[in-house]
Amino acid sequence: ISNIFNFLLDISFDYSGGILAFIENFDEFVKGENIDKSMLCNEISSGGSELNSLNIIKYKFLSYKNSSIADIPHSSLLELTRMDGATIVKQDDLSLVTCGFIMQNVEPCSYGGGRTAAACSLSKYGYSFKISEDGKITLFVNKKLCFTIN
Repeated sequence: ISNIFNFLLDISFDYSGGILAFIENFDEFVKGENIDKSMLCNEISSGGSELNSLNIIKYKFLSYKNSSIADIPHSSLLELTRMDGATIVKQDDLSLVTCGFIMQNVEPCSYGGGRTAAACSLSKYGYSFKISEDGKITLFVNKKLCFTIN
């Protein structure tokens, strides 16, 4: 837990923002979000073999997919979490599921903007941390704001 907290602080001090979500029941998550493989960053490119910066990050992700986040180099995990969308981790074994995940069914949230609404919505499957670009870290559990670190 201290490694996760230190990681969240690093994202916070980077001022890039991100969402790190820990999913308790992966099957429920897949069913509830109507997920297909293309939403889980499984392919390098949808067209051609060109390696642009996004595809390089996706390539990195594919090399770490299903690895424990404890085994992923810190700098690589930071890079993946900085992507638009959420970084999704299985709660039981801390394995990396996907990065850059954009929810299709974001529920409105009275706490803030789009990233907050996504983090709040993801927390119905476990818990999620939203890291704001201003450095704030917010924890959501069961669609409720639990605490914020400024």
